[in-house]
Amino acid sequence: MYTWTEGGAFLFTPLQTHAYPWDGYNMKSLPLDLKQFEELDAFASQVKAKKGLKQLVRDLRRGAPTELEMVRAIWIWICHNIKYDIIGLKVWFLRSENPSYILRMRKGVCAGYASLFRIMCSIAGIKCLYIVGNSKEENSRNLFLTSNHAWNVVSLYSTWHLVDCTFGAGVVGDKFEFKYNEFYFLTHPALFIESHFPDNKRWQLLQTPLPSKVYKANIIRNSSFYTLGLMNSTPESTVIKTVNGKATVTIRSRCSMVYRFSLNGKEDDCLMTLMEFGMTLEVFPKTPGKHTLEISAKPYSFQENSYDYVLKHFIHCDSVDPERKLPKNLGYPMGPGWLSEQAGLHHPSQPDPIIHTPEGLCVVSFRMDIGVEVYATLRSDSSEDNLSSQVRQRHVNNMVEFSVSLPQAGAYVLEIWAKPLGILTTCVCTYVVSRIVASVE
Repeated sequence: MYTWTEGGAFLFTPLQTHAYPWDGYNMKSLPLDLKQFEELDAFASQVKAKKGLKQLVRDLRRGAPTELEMVRAIWIWICHNIKYDIIGLKVWFLRSENPSYILRMRKGVCAGYASLFRIMCSIAGIKCLYIVGNSKEENSRNLFLTSNHAWNVVSLYSTWHLVDCTFGAGVVGDKFEFKYNEFYFLTHPALFIESHFPDNKRWQLLQTPLPSKVYKANIIRNSSFYTLGLMNSTPESTVIKTVNGKATVTIRSRCSMVYRFSLNGKEDDCLMTLMEFGMTLEVFPKTPGKHTLEISAKPYSFQENSYDYVLKHFIHCDSVDPERKLPKNLGYPMGPGWLSEQAGLHHPSQPDPIIHTPEGLCVVSFRMDIGVEVYATLRSDSSEDNLSSQVRQRHVNNMVEFSVSLPQAGAYVLEIWAKPLGILTTCVCTYVVSRIVASVE
């Protein structure tokens, strides 16, 4: 739940904890203006380390006079200069968490990252602790597992804050890839607990510690979920059980976003509707069993840019509804909404994304802004023919009207495409138009 305070900040209330401060811009445990660190970050990442840890800390101190800036400089240096030790992860006797060894070899596992961060803070006179526990991650079989992990808490302004240099430095796969992740610097405890569970519950830094069984069942939201400006999602559990063959996922956001989904790797068997501050996805698996749902998002823009993976659920379906059949490839937003409004199409005659027409005839109309180009396409899974001739378009003053004639019984996809002035043509509204011929007894 989110409320807006008089001071202009969000309050975030996780389902299992008390309210926590929610910064509306970067969701840190400290409100930070990251622009103030641009010069420091550029300096710290390039500092050479040829004469040991004490000299490295002294060199970093030249650009970081305050404790916060010093912690930032240490974090930046480690995240940009220490790579994850893939071999050490697999062969225990080849790994080390000795800070001097980590500095010399420029690699380490999580224990090495956390040890190096702690000792560098200690040299700088900053109180810092080494924390052990579990982190949640996905394995190759699409299951969420916990693994032994280490990270840090650091004291700033008489308060403990969370830091994970391992997650901040990059991505571990068959090889390590440096990929800086700002999210894990002074992460808010209410967000950190989604993927980190300390052995000592004190270091959750939550007013009400989260039980282990709740932590294990709860979903992992990718860090991109929060850095993009998404706020929460439901359900909270990783696994969703269908009810009458349907599962529903809802996302709330701080700004207008667009989304993509895949169910078992395909954009099928789901209905996605956009809201101005979020979306709802209804999932209808075709077969009983276990299914994998992945959701990606990006900020709203008519220009082409990539989607970031934000969320994964596992759908457990006991039974399916044989009467509910959706056309394939319904990845576009269903029905009219803020996206079609932004494109210049207003006051839709058909607000519902699903249109039933026993006669096979229907009309969809919009009020249209001046200068907007618009057209519609019609397709069906059962036909490879071009069905454009089944849609007739008519303009009357500032209205555009699409008259649809379905050639036979079945479910069809009507897509409305718009091109505002100087913008790429984009599908802004999708309808499922269904013609069911009643049986004669």
